[in-house]
This record gives sequence, structure tokens and C-alpha cells, in this order.
Amino acid sequence: MAGASAGKPLELLFDVQTASWFGVDRVEIYLNGRMIRLLEPDMPPSALVDVRGKVTFTVPERDSWVVIIAMGLEDRNLMSPVSLDVPFGEIQLSRLASDGFGRIPAISALFAPTPTVPDWSPVPPYAVTNPIYIDVDGNGRYDAPLPRPDFCSRPCDPTVLDPEQCPAEQDCLLEEQVCGFPIPGKCDHRRPALGHHDD
Repeated sequence: MAGASAGKPLELLFDVQTASWFGVDRVEIYLNGRMIRLLEPDMPPSALVDVRGKVTFTVPERDSWVVIIAMGLEDRNLMSPVSLDVPFGEIQLSRLASDGFGRIPAISALFAPTPTVPDWSPVPPYAVTNPIYIDVDGNGRYDAPLPRPDFCSRPCDPTVLDPEQCPAEQDCLLEEQVCGFPIPGKCDHRRPALGHHDD
């Protein structure tokens, strides 16, 4: 969580590091879901630091988040040193069946040949950071611009008889104090994960 003032510039410093056998050739930086910067580094796969970056942007009027995505799309940067070129084994049963039936004239005249499936698909390196939250209003937390959707659990007060505090068909669960669907005896094992402990 970083604090910042709306309308002011904010500087983001970051490094993209990879092992010596693959690399990164595209880095995208997103602010609130919109790409604000595209970097296309040209470092060899042997380089351990593919990008040492600095991006400056204007802070929006609301709490925001930044995410960085790094990927290697060029052939030299693929994960081939740790991926097999024939993932299903040396003998492809689908290829054997297709070739075998294709050699029988009565069958090959009735059916078109089966399209071949590649033995190997390239595996590009791909990494996404967790969001970096920017606290603009100064309350010490990230406030999303929209309310949570109805399927998310929301806090409620089980002592208040107000049907509007929970979405349709949900009840205020007594022990959890969140809106949800009561399933007696079925979800008791989950209660300690919510911070409730039997003393």
C-alpha cells in the first residue's frame, strides 16, 4: 500500500529478473485495468536483469492499483529448456490410428484425413505481480470504486431483522455474521478459518 495525492505524479521503480535460460521481451504496466506503459526490452536470455524500469504517472482522483505483467514471446525466450517437445510420449496414438486407417482404401475414400495435432506447443514465460494499491483518500486502505457483487459475502448483524442487509435468498449467518446460505452440519469445519475459535 502506497499513499499518494490525487493529480500528483507518482514514480514506480521496478526490476524484472529471470533465470539465465529464458528472458522477457514484453512488459505491460496497468493502472486500474488500463495499460499505461509498454516496454519491449531486448536483453539476451542470459541476462539476469531483463528490465530495470522507472515509470511516472499521474495519480487518479480515487484509490487505485497498479499491476505489472512480464512475458517472453520471442522464440529465444521460451521455456523450452524445461518443457518437452513431445509431451505425450514418443508414440502418438492418434497419429498411428489416423495413419493406419488412412491406408485402407475403403475408409480413406469415405473420410477426410484427420487433421494433425502439433506434438509441442510453445510455453512462454509469463508473470503477473500482485496489485500495488495506492491510497488516495488517506484512510489507510484501498477502497474499490464499486460495491462488491451480490455473490460476495458481506458483513451483517444477525440481531437486526432487516431483509435488506443481505442479497435475495441469503440469510445473515449467526456465527459468521456474514450473508450466506445456511447449510446445517455441512460447513462447520470452515468456521475456524473465519477467525472464530471455541474456547
